[in-house]
This record gives sequence, structure tokens and C-alpha cells, in this order.
Amino acid sequence: MKSMQLITQQRADFSLRILNSAKELPAGEQKQIRTVANSIPAQIQRTGLGQTLAFALSKKDKTDGKGWDFFHQILQKWICEERKLYQSRDLMSSLTQGDMQQYQQAQAEALALLIWTRKFARAMLDNGK
Repeated sequence: MKSMQLITQQRADFSLRILNSAKELPAGEQKQIRTVANSIPAQIQRTGLGQTLAFALSKKDKTDGKGWDFFHQILQKWICEERKLYQSRDLMSSLTQGDMQQYQQAQAEALALLIWTRKFARAMLDNGK
């Protein structure tokens, strides 16, 4: 991350890099990522970041779980490694052990990142048609 960029530019750059790498995935996985990209922000708003990530973890080994695992990984990388909102690199543990203010900040950061990720997923990934 460049220090002289707006945070929104950093989010856009991170999302663009992640979605560019997703273009190399099989068409079925790209479709799953697009599907989750469209639904995950609303699910976070409805149930919270922690419950949404718990759901993503439950889907990890399912046939339709590639998109959920993808978003779990990118949210963990962005919140823990890029933004460093938590000391740990395990987002789920951090969410359950951190305080309310950290949780709210992580959730707001996730939603802000997902605005860019959803737009890039719609523009760049195979939709299965």
C-alpha cells in the first residue's frame, strides 16, 4: 500500500489485484465468486461480519463453497494483514476475542472493501452465460 493514497484507492487497488487473479480460476469458480460478491454485503448487514464468516467457513468444503472461501480469505487478508486491525492473522478468532469497537471497525472496513470487489467481480469474472 502506498502511504499517499486515499483509503478508497487502496481498497480499489487491492480488489482489482484480487479479482485479476480470480480471472485465472475455472469458469465455475468465477461464477461462484460473482454470486457471493452480490450477496455477501447484504448478509453482513443482516447478520454481522462474524456470523457471515462462520457461514463462509461452513461452506468451505461444499461444492458451492469456492466463492465463500474466496471471500473469507480476502476479508481476512485485507482486515488482518493489509489494514492490520487485529494482531492475529486469523480473522474469526480476532472477531470473537476483540472488543466491540474493533468489531465494528472490521465490519465497516469489510463492507467498504466489498463495494469495490462486487463491482470488479461483475465486470471481470465469467458469469456462466
